[in-house]
Amino acid sequence: MKKLLITALLAAASGALAVGAPAGSTIQNIGVFEFTDVGGTTTSTPTTPVNVTVSQQFDPNVRQDGTVSNVGQTVTALPGQTATLTYDVENLGNGTDTLNLTVTDAQTGAPLAATIYLDNGDGTYGVGDTAVTSLPNMAADELRRVFVVYTVPAGAPGNQQTYVNLTATSAGDPTQTDNNNVGLITAMSILSLTLDGDNTVSVTPTGTVTATHTLTNTGNATLDASTLVATSTLTDPNSASGGVTYTVTNSATGASVSNASFQTALRNAGNLPAGETYTIVVTYTGAAGATNGQSFTNLLTVYSNATDTTGFDNRVEQGQAVSDTDTVTVNRGVASVSKTVDNCGADALCQTAPVLNSTTAKPGEYLRYTVTVTNTGGSALRFPTLRDYVPANTTFKSVTGTSTQSGTVLYSNNRTTWSAGAPSALATSTTSASGPFVYVGLDSSNDASVDAGDSLAPGQTLRLVITVQVRNN
Repeated sequence: MKKLLITALLAAASGALAVGAPAGSTIQNIGVFEFTDVGGTTTSTPTTPVNVTVSQQFDPNVRQDGTVSNVGQTVTALPGQTATLTYDVENLGNGTDTLNLTVTDAQTGAPLAATIYLDNGDGTYGVGDTAVTSLPNMAADELRRVFVVYTVPAGAPGNQQTYVNLTATSAGDPTQTDNNNVGLITAMSILSLTLDGDNTVSVTPTGTVTATHTLTNTGNATLDASTLVATSTLTDPNSASGGVTYTVTNSATGASVSNASFQTALRNAGNLPAGETYTIVVTYTGAAGATNGQSFTNLLTVYSNATDTTGFDNRVEQGQAVSDTDTVTVNRGVASVSKTVDNCGADALCQTAPVLNSTTAKPGEYLRYTVTVTNTGGSALRFPTLRDYVPANTTFKSVTGTSTQSGTVLYSNNRTTWSAGAPSALATSTTSASGPFVYVGLDSSNDASVDAGDSLAPGQTLRLVITVQVRNN
């Protein structure tokens, strides 16, 4: 009896690669006929071999995978600095292939100004890595690490996001690509402030003066006003400063807030976007009792107590506060008054060598009295007038007034009604101990009157000269 046994033999490659048999390898199939004759002898007869050659399959692969909605990796960098994404590129095909690499903006598809570097073997980006646009001669299952390096624009606003996509394309079959490899590069938010220079100003007692400062957000992120800590430190506040108020205006919104508290005014002015400013106007009132030349200072200091995070750098923390100093000097007018008398002898015009500062006189001689006031202070003396009397035992002859300051010298007998011409007769004194008198005033405003709107400026002088004759009888 005969038995028929058919078996199939498969000879295949021994190595297990990513997609199976290596490209170019041969798959051979040989069938066998086996039988046993009546005598019990078994005989095997092979068929003709059938050979199949394995074709090359192209399969680029990139890790980390990612999409815009679910990025594979995220890095943060300061504006103007570089950010690095790390990718592993594999040839999952069954033969040697060259993989071409491109970098695009994952949101727009446009090419991105980034550079691809091939790892030198140490696994991290650095010196020795080579800029590439392709990975040539990659064997089947070979993996190479690359770095995509992108420079965040210097003017990038805080938290600006750039979605970077690395695409690998097979040179053997350009239809085979891996392009779902999105990584996210985020521009770090920076908080930075500047405060312009110091101020030196002057104020009169009970008067006001302003000093202006500009606080600028020089970072790339919006300043949260609630994080601001603003202090003002006055020196000598009780005797020189009559009061201080702050008005803060936000250039972005136009909001303007005034308050006696620097911090309250600043915080209530609202958040400040990058590049915008707070204009800070400080109003100072001079103390009524402050002496001429007395000064005080006000130190303005600002910082933010916002907390640093991975994507936020606060560069104006307490130890990095910005500050300005205002120096305020209280100036008040100081009247330095003097009076002299000269003996002019028989010369009513005192033109012939009078005896200066004379202490004696004879009946009939003329005496010239000079009353002088000089403002030796730091601010104007308002309503400037001089008054002098005709002494007992003398008779009035003439009066003149002069000033070193521009304006008009006027005359009056009551300090209310004024005239430009010197009087020939004087007003009668209401004081029995004093004789007739006259006022000389400076009309600095040239409005034909002397009042509180007129003033004698610092360093200027007003003079009254009255000439009398000593009585003969």
